[in-house]
Amino acid sequence: MNSNGVVEYEAMPDKGAVPMKLLLTISEATYVLAISRSKLYELLNSGHLQSVHIGRSRRIRMKDIEDFVNNGGDEY
Repeated sequence: MNSNGVVEYEAMPDKGAVPMKLLLTISEATYVLAISRSKLYELLNSGHLQSVHIGRSRRIRMKDIEDFVNNGGDEY
């Protein structure tokens, strides 16, 4: 949602337009960061990027992705 209260949409190649989310799946996070699934798990397992567990699902906060990128990848 932007500052005017309008929900913004991003396009994923195989999903069409999806609303901006607070929590991303692993697949969505790899797309947003333009990295492989294995590289994402490496970042998660090393603690360079945080995640949230909801039941058996693992999600990544968009805020954590933004912080990771804004901090220069945490010198990774």
